[in-house]
Amino acid sequence: MSANNNTPNLHTDAYWLHIDKLYAQAEEQNLKKAIQRTDTEKFYAFTSMLRVANTINKIKVLQKK
Repeated sequence: MSANNNTPNLHTDAYWLHIDKLYAQAEEQNLKKAIQRTDTEKFYAFTSMLRVANTINKIKVLQKK
């Protein structure tokens, strides 16, 4: 058996610094994708979000009755 153990250690600062770096990179990629979207795509995404929120609000009202 080799002495190399590649399991992450959640208690080390190096692990969390690495996770922070990966998170920052993912957020940067998401921002770049959002900037490159057209206004029409952004509008469709926004209106679909509104429809979902409206549906959820209606479900909550129905539960209260």
